[in-house]
Amino acid sequence: MKKIIMLMTAVFMLFGCNERAQAQSKTTSKALIVYYSHTGNVSKVAEQIKTQLTAQKISVDVFEIKTVNAYPKTYQATVDQVKQEKAKNFKPPIVGKVANWDSYDVVFVGTPVWYQSAALPVLSFLAQYDFSNKTVIPFCTYISSGIGNVSKDISASSAKSKSLETLGVRESDMNNVRSIVSTWLRKIGIVK
Repeated sequence: MKKIIMLMTAVFMLFGCNERAQAQSKTTSKALIVYYSHTGNVSKVAEQIKTQLTAQKISVDVFEIKTVNAYPKTYQATVDQVKQEKAKNFKPPIVGKVANWDSYDVVFVGTPVWYQSAALPVLSFLAQYDFSNKTVIPFCTYISSGIGNVSKDISASSAKSKSLETLGVRESDMNNVRSIVSTWLRKIGIVK
């Protein structure tokens, strides 16, 4: 119960539900959107999340995960490479680091669904950071498989964090992404 009260207080202050409490806070909390996008769909969802948070006056930064060696552009070549890497539990090296990691209380994590799991570059990213006392909010895109084990993968890789409900957007629904993101952000209590 104590953890729930602490989390609710943090979310309450973070998202400006109580202007007085926010004014009394000596530090400014921010949200971070971290994502990997191979085909551009996850990027579109990330941009929509940022747009809607910004409209609610929520401070948000974005970090796009990029691999040192890019994945092939063709579908089948990517599938073949991912299959081999997954069998070896390979985590591809990624470029760059998030500056001021400790300043973020809420981290949105976006990934395509690859073989019913979070993309390997996302798992590489998650392995590099300490998620203690952070709220992690996963989102993903998929063609037809559903979100698979994405929630489980991200939760397991961001131990010591609190996770909220995962958003899954089917590729065929990308034209409705604004509405889908808006409904989800309200459902998980991030925006009104």
